[in-house]
Amino acid sequence: MTRINPALPRGILTFDGVSAIKHALWNGKAQVLLAKEYGVTQATISNIMRGKSWSGVEWPDGSIGPIILERKISLDRRYEPITDDTPPTLEAEAAAMAVEKRIEQQEKDDEDELVNAIRRGATRKTK
Repeated sequence: MTRINPALPRGILTFDGVSAIKHALWNGKAQVLLAKEYGVTQATISNIMRGKSWSGVEWPDGSIGPIILERKISLDRRYEPITDDTPPTLEAEAAAMAVEKRIEQQEKDDEDELVNAIRRGATRKTK
């Protein structure tokens, strides 16, 4: 991947480049991939996303400043990389949350079963 303008020194972004970065972020592209592509650090991309730099450049929905919270939550994928061909969906987020709940419930059930088994064993010893 190459930067928008390879003639610019490392770390210098253009308005058009930041606009393209914001579109890519909006669509779920990973910050680290964008940093590599544009020759900047991931922190620079994070600052753009959080509105700490280049806040005047519009997001695809026309807003300025940091990415809107609802969009960030739906894009927050710390455990699996997002590519251009696999945009995040709210359905996927809901499914992941449901799996987490099932795992938590299974762990609680297993713990309750263990506690009950220990209690049964302790009751037998006292008789």
